[in-house]
Amino acid sequence: MLVFLHVPKTAGTTLRSIIMRQYPSAAGFDTFGNPDAQPDLSAGMLHGHIHYGTVPGARYFTMLRDPIARIVSLYNHARYKPASNLHDEAMSRTLPDFVDLAGNDGQTRQIAGVIKGPIGPDELELAKRNLDSCVVVGIQEHFDESLLLFSKRLGWRFPLYRSKMVSHQSTDVAPEIRELIASRNQNDMALYAHAKELFDSYPRGALFGAQLTALRILNRGLWYIKRGKS
Repeated sequence: MLVFLHVPKTAGTTLRSIIMRQYPSAAGFDTFGNPDAQPDLSAGMLHGHIHYGTVPGARYFTMLRDPIARIVSLYNHARYKPASNLHDEAMSRTLPDFVDLAGNDGQTRQIAGVIKGPIGPDELELAKRNLDSCVVVGIQEHFDESLLLFSKRLGWRFPLYRSKMVSHQSTDVAPEIRELIASRNQNDMALYAHAKELFDSYPRGALFGAQLTALRILNRGLWYIKRGKS
C-alpha cells in the first residue's frame, strides 16, 4: 500500500491531480476530520490529510513546506474559503492571534502520527525518523524537482501538469510576524530543515538537470494552453 501524506497548504490540489493520473484507482482518505476513519485497503494507493502510521506497513511519501509560508497560506485560505473548518476563527482573528490558535507545529504532528497531545522534542525525533523511512520527501519550494524525484523513486510516468494552486494571496509578512510564527513552530522549523537535508541527499543522475528543464518547458506550455482556453 502506497500512501501520500498531504500536509495542508503544500500544493496538494495540484499534486492530487497528478496522483490521480498516475494511480487512477487511488482513494482519498482523511484522518483530520475523522480520526476514527478506516482506509479503503482495496484501493492500492491512498492520498489525503493522513497521519503517519494510520495504515500499518504502508509505504509513505509526502511534501513539506517552509513553516512560515505554510501558516500564512493556511490563514489566507481559511479567511477566503467559507467551507474551511477554520473560516470563522480566521475571520475573527488577526494573523498573530490565529497563529496561537491553529499555527503550532502541524507538520511535525502529522508526520509523527500524533493526533492529540503536546508536540515536543520526542515527537520531533519521531517525525524525523518517519521522514527518513519515507520512500521520498518533496519540498514545495522545489516543486518541479520534487515531482521528478517522485517520478524516479515511485516509477511514475513523466509528471506533466497544469498548476491548480488556487491561492493568489502573498505569504510575505512583517519580520516580527515571521519571528512569531517561527517561535510557535520551532519543531516544524527543525523538521523542515531535516527534510531539506534529506531532499538534497537523493541521487539525481546525470540527466536530471535536462529532465527538469524539459518538465518546466512542457508544463509552461500547458499553462499557456489552459490560459488561452479560459
